[in-house]
Amino acid sequence: MAVSKTTQAQAAKHLGMSVNRLKQVLLQLNMPTRGFDLDELRLNYIIGLRKTASGRSREYDLTQERARLAHWQATKAEKECAVMDGELIPADIIGEEWGSMISAWRARARAIPSTVAPQVAIEKVVPKIHAMLLEAIDDALQEMADHDPNELAELTRKKYSR
Repeated sequence: MAVSKTTQAQAAKHLGMSVNRLKQVLLQLNMPTRGFDLDELRLNYIIGLRKTASGRSREYDLTQERARLAHWQATKAEKECAVMDGELIPADIIGEEWGSMISAWRARARAIPSTVAPQVAIEKVVPKIHAMLLEAIDDALQEMADHDPNELAELTRKKYSR
């Protein structure tokens, strides 16, 4: 049985596309641009559509991928320099410092009752007791507020110095 050959115009009409689009499809499918079999074209076109729909047909542009890599490397280098200069503080250092600050404040806050209890025990006037407790709490909060944020930058510089 002889295979019938089809013109580009007939094939384009059959697939519902322009002749120019058909030429692009033929190039993508690595098929001859003249004297092709319509059934073979249709089958290859459907397989190509399925690959595209499933995401398996992604073609990589080497130049574009190199540009992405170069951009990523430049961004990484900028971040590393910012860390070494103390302008950017890594999350692990912030986590450690924040944890130690909270632990220190927690210890200080838990010490308030034992520090203030003897003074409160001898006091009979409620407003004075209230003032003593507020003073102890304010002292503990002030200790936390007095923390120098530049210590983190200095800690980062030391850890990641050039």
